[in-house]
Amino acid sequence: MKRPSKLSDSLQRHLNAYAVAASAAGVGVLALVQPAEAKIVYTKTHHVIEGISKFNLDLNHDKSADFTISQRSSVALPLSGVASLAVRPARNKPRNQIWGTVSYSSNEVHRKFYVASALSSGVTVGANSMRFTGNHSDMWFFNDVGGTCSCGAVVGQWQNVQNKYLGLKFFGKSGKVHYGWARLSVSADRRRGTLTGYAYETIPNKPIITGKTKGPDVITLEPGSLGALAAGAKLHK
Repeated sequence: MKRPSKLSDSLQRHLNAYAVAASAAGVGVLALVQPAEAKIVYTKTHHVIEGISKFNLDLNHDKSADFTISQRSSVALPLSGVASLAVRPARNKPRNQIWGTVSYSSNEVHRKFYVASALSSGVTVGANSMRFTGNHSDMWFFNDVGGTCSCGAVVGQWQNVQNKYLGLKFFGKSGKVHYGWARLSVSADRRRGTLTGYAYETIPNKPIITGKTKGPDVITLEPGSLGALAAGAKLHK
């Protein structure tokens, strides 16, 4: 019989906090059996990023942002003016990286863009499976100011997509690498991105599968739920 792997002290503290919260609400001990073996923490959310705004993504709930997703738009008309949705490492975490590639605009300047890949579900995010970049990465970008340049083509893979995933690599407080993902739907025409969930692998250097939100190795946190209440404990260092 395979022996269960030992949980980290910080994850165990999180689960203990979850158990305390569950007991206070009258939730049975059996309800905690599956989460006790979990290694992936999945957070449900629904956050709209539109206009000129940004969202600080804290993948591991340690009260410190790991990435920033930002939207900017100079006009309200569909596909005119300047608009973009982009993701970048948090300012104090420059070593964090995004799965992406390099693209070039079609204008005279031939501008280079770092583009975040729009992954499908079921993709392995890990050390040997992709190209990461630590730069500001455009999810989609459009520039057509007054019709004075030929740069009206949209750059990026996130124009009008549903339930696509960012592949993310970040460093915990201990300096160890962890992998995660963030799921978004994007309407470029409406200048809007909607974050609907994100997850990370608690075991350092272990790959994670985009879109995996169920199974004995998954803890699900929901806003306002017992899981969110217990998330006050740091999930890992």
